[in-house]
Amino acid sequence: MPPDSSADSLSSPAIKVGSRGSALALIQDHVVIGRLKANSPNLNFEVDTVRTRGDADQTSSLAGMGLGIFVKELEQELLNGKLDIAVHSLKDMPTQLTDGLVLGAVLSREDPRDVLVNRFGCSLEELPEGAKIGTSSPRRAA
Repeated sequence: MPPDSSADSLSSPAIKVGSRGSALALIQDHVVIGRLKANSPNLNFEVDTVRTRGDADQTSSLAGMGLGIFVKELEQELLNGKLDIAVHSLKDMPTQLTDGLVLGAVLSREDPRDVLVNRFGCSLEELPEGAKIGTSSPRRAA
């Protein structure tokens, strides 16, 4: 006789998922949890939101705040055992992983396009020579 899946789900401890509290981060958590549940429907999840330095400091320039400003606090919670997994936007991750942590999975990429908003009413290729484009992402600055 197969085990009662509802009893299994009630008795298994929840996997603690770390997330920033932004709308995008919570959507990303929902997607990841959905994928994990599709493979293992009896798993339970609990999302814990963590306020990062990047979330808390709304006045400093992101570029001047250093690396990992949206992930360090989540990584510390992982290392301290308070979280089991964390979901990040890969663009927020430093290129060098924190010792003791691994990049466990990367979901297939959705639409990779960003948008350009400008006052000239033109495409990127048509921007006037010397036009300045601002971004808060070092990876987009290249």
